[in-house]
Amino acid sequence: MAAACFAQNFLLAAHDAGVGAYWASLGALPHNRATLGVPEDYDVIGIFGIGYPEEVPAPKARAPLASKITYLT
Repeated sequence: MAAACFAQNFLLAAHDAGVGAYWASLGALPHNRATLGVPEDYDVIGIFGIGYPEEVPAPKARAPLASKITYLT
């Protein structure tokens, strides 16, 4: 869980700095571990891809919160 908390905060900080970033679990697959040269005694939680985006699209319209809530009676 600590790794997921770190990843979330890292991605938020990258966004705040204007850097595009994503988290992928490519390193967990055996053939990718070999390609990346990951030792057997290491656990790969994720791989970050980071860089400056060529463009930043406008945010999509969000549905009102009330349309997402269903009250069960």
